[in-house]
Amino acid sequence: MLGASPIFPPRHFELLLEDQKFVVGGDKLLHFAAYAILGGLMFLAVRLHRPTATAAAALSQCAAVAVMAVISGFLDEISQPLTGRDLDWRDLVADAAGAVAGAVAIALWFSRAASPEDT
Repeated sequence: MLGASPIFPPRHFELLLEDQKFVVGGDKLLHFAAYAILGGLMFLAVRLHRPTATAAAALSQCAAVAVMAVISGFLDEISQPLTGRDLDWRDLVADAAGAVAGAVAIALWFSRAASPEDT
């Protein structure tokens, strides 16, 4: 009995995961969060590799990261039928929005850290 072992969750928990009722917004919120982390980490890597002081350069870095993350999300979505899952354009929209949000959040964090204090 696989579901009763202490290593594997009980069957009713697996059903909740399948229905995605445990998260408000279903798997789209999970897509958004995962790609926000990805976008933020990608921007951090780019920014640490190529530090810049101008807002225009930071904006172009942010745009480049967003494009790379969207391409990654697109490749992930078109490969899903190979694994028996369905391609869903709404997942791609959530991926793109999350990637942009993550990159912008880290960019804003860098800009606040670089600006002089108002005291």
